Amino acid sequence: MKKTLLLLVLILSVSAFFVSCTSIFVPADVLHFVVTNWNAGPGVEGATVQVYESGTANLVGQGVTGVLGAVEVGINRIPLKIDVKVTKQGFARSLVQGLKPEAANDIPFGIVMKTATLNSNPATETDPVVEIGFFEIEAAGIVTREGTPIDINTQSITGPFTAKIEVTAANHIDIIYEPLIDRIAGASLVTTDRGIVSDSTEAEFDITPIGHDGKVALYTTVYDYNGNRVLKVDYLLVEGTDPGEVAMYQPMSFADFSDWFFKRTYSLENMWTYTRRSGISMYVDPRGVSVVEQTDPVRSSKYIENSFVRELDEGSRVAPDGGNLWSLLYWADWTTADAYYGAYPDELLNPGDEPDGYNLYYSLDGITYEKFGFVTEAFVSWLANTILYYVGEGFNENQVMNLFSFYKDPSIFLHPGVALHYQVTSVYGTLESTPTDLGSVVPLDSFNIELENPLDDAVDVPLNPIFKWKPTKALESVEGDVIYTYAPFIYDWVQSDNGLIVPTTLQGNMVRFTSDTADSIELPFTGVNPNIIGLGWSWYNPYSGELTPYEENTFEPNKTYNWGVNIALACVTDADSRAYSIAADYKYRDTGWYYDPATCMEPDLHAAFTTGAQ
Repeated sequence: MKKTLLLLVLILSVSAFFVSCTSIFVPADVLHFVVTNWNAGPGVEGATVQVYESGTANLVGQGVTGVLGAVEVGINRIPLKIDVKVTKQGFARSLVQGLKPEAANDIPFGIVMKTATLNSNPATETDPVVEIGFFEIEAAGIVTREGTPIDINTQSITGPFTAKIEVTAANHIDIIYEPLIDRIAGASLVTTDRGIVSDSTEAEFDITPIGHDGKVALYTTVYDYNGNRVLKVDYLLVEGTDPGEVAMYQPMSFADFSDWFFKRTYSLENMWTYTRRSGISMYVDPRGVSVVEQTDPVRSSKYIENSFVRELDEGSRVAPDGGNLWSLLYWADWTTADAYYGAYPDELLNPGDEPDGYNLYYSLDGITYEKFGFVTEAFVSWLANTILYYVGEGFNENQVMNLFSFYKDPSIFLHPGVALHYQVTSVYGTLESTPTDLGSVVPLDSFNIELENPLDDAVDVPLNPIFKWKPTKALESVEGDVIYTYAPFIYDWVQSDNGLIVPTTLQGNMVRFTSDTADSIELPFTGVNPNIIGLGWSWYNPYSGELTPYEENTFEPNKTYNWGVNIALACVTDADSRAYSIAADYKYRDTGWYYDPATCMEPDLHAAFTTGAQ
């Protein structure tokens, strides 16, 4: 879609104050890059970005990244393709090889540069050498193929093909990601539908160009064990198929479909965005998904009996400083829409013919949209049916939505407080439907928790203290009221092995506190005696989930405990989006309470305090 000056101005204002390289020439062109520490991660300041004519030592421009990882590089002579080398002390090397300069003209091109794990001096490291061969698929089912070579410089791609990857490197190779058309692979937490080969210098992937037409970029990502990264870019000429006369499916938004499915009593949003206070390096799969719990209410729905509900373990799975920020996108897939149209033809529109898949677009201004992804109908088929079945049966909503997202966007344009708009179209060979607006989402900023009382290492604490905490930042959103959710935990594991103590209702249920302000929360410890709002206290075993009443009036005298807020999050919702900011989501090691898509996030502090004699 056409790029406008308005979009460029908006992108520049959101991304950063770009730092130009110093030179005496007037650049013939300016290229824009944003360097992040990991996928969906924070920007890297002070990284040197050097741009070379591809395959040569001819330096054509350079710059240094600013505070948000952004840099503007003036180019004195524009080559057909460029290699971009990024280095900084303490970090692994990062190389983008064979990129066309127009990919970084108006829209900044994102580059990941990982913290070094073996050798922190990039000057003594070398970039892995990545070679890719392309072959026709001549014999399905044979693991090693000797197909007819395809010369991508002279031949068009007319159907599925094989990419054979060979890597030569000084370090052992950690990961070879499946080459993806018009998108860059990363961890499954932020990348939809990609393959991976680990601990090998060779890999082979079958690639289907369905849904693509014309000149497209093929991105192959490789990491070695130091974290040195190579993103090799090849360009393919894809001859899309002419579908003939088709009845195009106009994608139905997930909010609209779920509202209909639950008989206008409940709906789920099209976009869920997560801001994580503590970032994880998203290069490989995150920790495994926990068993999905049936903890939510059962909802009346228009579910039709079918055998196409996916298994609950089927999914494997620029941000604030040190954190992560990404979006999950949802709509009604054609397969689901067609099945329910068959059962309710008077209530739903005819979805028409099955599409090849869907194109995804985003925009900063809601006017000018850029394509950023494609996903096949085969990959998303029955997802809407699956999500709504499990939510309707009372399974944990957050877990289900995280497990079965349609598309994941870790875009460098996601920024706290800035709206990002999304659209989806259905694709039929060389044809495409009109866009369906999914709406916009405004990510929340990150925050942390300040433990105000008792403070860490406090002594002579009363036997019935008042626990007090607050968020370190008051979050705001134009999309609605920000609601904070908390749950405090007291650990009696320092001098004893008694377990945890938590506030509970008189019925014995664990309590989570909510607030629509960033004011302090105060919670008196009353022991066996309910407080004025009817809350008591119970022993809690995090491994079994068992709760048993706390039967003393006070804490024990002269004893050391720890306490912290293990659930701390903020959320804002509107009709089409839900934005989370997660400061803590921790039950025990590698396990949380299902808010965090990355499984868990431990609080920064469990404060120690020692009670007095009385």
